[in-house]
Amino acid sequence: MKRYDEPKGTAKIIGVEVWAKLLVLWCSISLS
Repeated sequence: MKRYDEPKGTAKIIGVEVWAKLLVLWCSISLS
């Protein structure tokens, strides 16, 4: 494994967090 692959991992984690927030917002809007 090469070290310049690490930024991709952090980007994936950030992307997952953003998608999780969007899903929570969408669920709250659809349920209300």
